[in-house]
Amino acid sequence: MLLGTLALYVGANFYIFVRLTQAMCLVPLWLRVAFGVLYWLAACGMFVSFGLRNIALPEFLHRTLHVVGTSWLLFTLYMAVALVVADLAHWVWPSFHHGVWYALGITLAVLVAGYINYRNPRVEHMTIETDKPIEGGRMRLVAISDVHLGRGTTRSDLARYVSIINSENPDVLLIVGDLIDNSILPIEREDMCREFERVEARYGIYMAAGNHEYISGIEECHNYLKTTPVQLLSDSVARPANGVAIVCRDDRQNPRRAKLDSLLTESDKGSFMVVLDHQPNAIAESQKNSIDLHISGHTHRGQVFPLNILTDQLFEQSHGLGTTLLDNLNQTISGVDSLVDDNSKNITLAIASLNSVMRDLKQSNIIGNIDGFCATLNKNGAKLDSIMTDVGAVAHSLSEQNLGEKLNKAISDVDALLAKVNSGKGTIGNLVSDEKLYKELAQASQNLSALLADLKENPKRYVNVTVFGKKTYEEKQADKAAKAADKAKKKAKK
Repeated sequence: MLLGTLALYVGANFYIFVRLTQAMCLVPLWLRVAFGVLYWLAACGMFVSFGLRNIALPEFLHRTLHVVGTSWLLFTLYMAVALVVADLAHWVWPSFHHGVWYALGITLAVLVAGYINYRNPRVEHMTIETDKPIEGGRMRLVAISDVHLGRGTTRSDLARYVSIINSENPDVLLIVGDLIDNSILPIEREDMCREFERVEARYGIYMAAGNHEYISGIEECHNYLKTTPVQLLSDSVARPANGVAIVCRDDRQNPRRAKLDSLLTESDKGSFMVVLDHQPNAIAESQKNSIDLHISGHTHRGQVFPLNILTDQLFEQSHGLGTTLLDNLNQTISGVDSLVDDNSKNITLAIASLNSVMRDLKQSNIIGNIDGFCATLNKNGAKLDSIMTDVGAVAHSLSEQNLGEKLNKAISDVDALLAKVNSGKGTIGNLVSDEKLYKELAQASQNLSALLADLKENPKRYVNVTVFGKKTYEEKQADKAAKAADKAKKKAKK
């Protein structure tokens, strides 16, 4: 894999170099030679930077090599793609000329746009509801990942990130690995993590290791972070005073990392459980252990297009919010639909048998068929009760998620149906007395299925997610009120 990637990088650079030198055919030879030397130095910049990362050279030299190396990697990716498109366009339309310069212009524009995006990190808000006990009834978590502090992300950058973190009024700050890039040397030189002393998180800062902490030297990272407010935990559970269990898993770089279930105690399982696991490859393990919130980083979602396509294939959840809830609902509702379909004939036969008996009773006062009719009802009673139980379970699952007015309406319909069943002589009694009950049951199941389909197509209608760090008016007013109350408490203490 590594050798294949290296070969692809070298091949792409050779292709770009040939096409650029062809376009510079009218340029003096000495300039083309100078260009060639600079070109291949830049192409090797990433490897040189990594090889010298722990050497005590002047920091400006380290940063120059790092910036040139990482920038050239992105330049190679987009320039190669743009050149292929330009060359194909010339092959299809021979009149299309100067494709090299078009490709270069497009590549530079993309790099500038990417840099602007990098300098303006976005904040994503998500609301999670739970019935587990949390001090004060609510908690504000702020999670960050893949800061890569060092030659690329400087102390001044971290200071800016801390200001963004504080603007979110965190109760806890969670760091999901790769806080440190490839070397601890520049971190120690400038004591960069001292900026975390400004974080206003009353329950502390907790961090799980990432693969880059191992590249930098995991022991060195541990020793340095002990001098800062950041608690780097490996295969450990932190239990802040707010009743939340924070499980910090060691990175997969450690082949001997502990199994998740071995880290949990019964007291943890009664708490709201948050797992920090840098690489998103063990989400199913968190599901199995009934973890309430699993947070990972690592992928950067490929960092740039089209690498995001690759990460989406390699990882269980490459980015964004997982769909476990929707998948579980789909299974539950499908099960209800199956039960209804499987038993529809039995229900129809039972009602038909009832009608036959009633006709016999009216015509000749014969009651011998009643035994057969009762046997039919008794035979299907357990199945009918199972149907009603499963529909009730779906309604409960949906109601716990608080997913919006449409779902609440569907749940109310199901509740009304269940109340109708329970108010009479049991499931069988109501089927006998009201032939509409089955139709109502089938319709309720169809409604839930339709809403599930809408959930999958338009999840943001039902999940409270705000992008770009924008807060609602209500959130802003609540924040102002909380700050005013804190100030009043401090004055009263004085």
